[in-house]
Amino acid sequence: KLPFPSASFDRYVSNLSLMIVDNHMNQLKEAYRVLENGGIAGFSVFGRHKKSRFFTLLPASLKALGIELPKATKSYFHLNDVDKLKDNFKS
Repeated sequence: KLPFPSASFDRYVSNLSLMIVDNHMNQLKEAYRVLENGGIAGFSVFGRHKKSRFFTLLPASLKALGIELPKATKSYFHLNDVDKLKDNFKS
């Protein structure tokens, strides 16, 4: 929970954090709670995994050397489906 009273802000910006929190729906609810009526929220998330060399270069290089990284419990790219993400805002 954010340490601010409800309707505290007219703007809310979340840059590349929505996909790393334990429950992104909680973050969306908190953003809505602290926004004034008519406020604007902006969120950014990682796009397509295949187009993100930052996250694919190291695992691919290690794999070529025969080193496998453990499977992550959640991908940072789990919110890259635009339609599913839009559905989250309707909730």
